[in-house]
Amino acid sequence: MAYDEFDESDPMEFQAVSIPGDPAVMARAFIEEYALAGMGPERILMLFKTPFYHGTHRLYGQLGEGFIRKEIRAVFRSEVCS
Repeated sequence: MAYDEFDESDPMEFQAVSIPGDPAVMARAFIEEYALAGMGPERILMLFKTPFYHGTHRLYGQLGEGFIRKEIRAVFRSEVCS
């Protein structure tokens, strides 16, 4: 919880930015990270479907549910989850 108003001139203030890259690679990275953190496939899918999670939800909109489900299955079959 912020105690003061945000100061855009503060170099330590959080600033979200977009960076160019392949959305499919980013989605895979998110999925692998969440799997390594101990989340199961359905919970990871929920993170992509929920608008509150801006990064994953944007990828969900760009790539579609079918792609996200396919990547989740692939990660859980890979060495990442072994």
